[in-house]
Amino acid sequence: MGMLFSLYAIPALTQIYICRNADITFFSSAPIEDIKGESSTALSALNVDNKEVYFKVPIRSFTFHSSLMQEHFNEDYMESDKFPFAEFTGKIIDHLDLTRPGTYQVTVQ
Repeated sequence: MGMLFSLYAIPALTQIYICRNADITFFSSAPIEDIKGESSTALSALNVDNKEVYFKVPIRSFTFHSSLMQEHFNEDYMESDKFPFAEFTGKIIDHLDLTRPGTYQVTVQ
């Protein structure tokens, strides 16, 4: 028994890269003491076709050089028990070829 298939359009496969241990760092310069938080437990995703990016990080995973700074960050500023995650969704607005291996500094909106 023969079968005949008619394909009018074949959808392109979307390339999505996912990392479950992405590094996220933030820095704030302050008159008394600079503030730097780091985490290596973020989830990140990059859709190469439409250049959309996504990050999700547990707030309590950020570490600081001072345990007191970490305590103030979680309890006073971020309310980590009430808001346990931070999420970011954006789109790369630069023109570049993400199909080529490499490190890229980009602007995301």
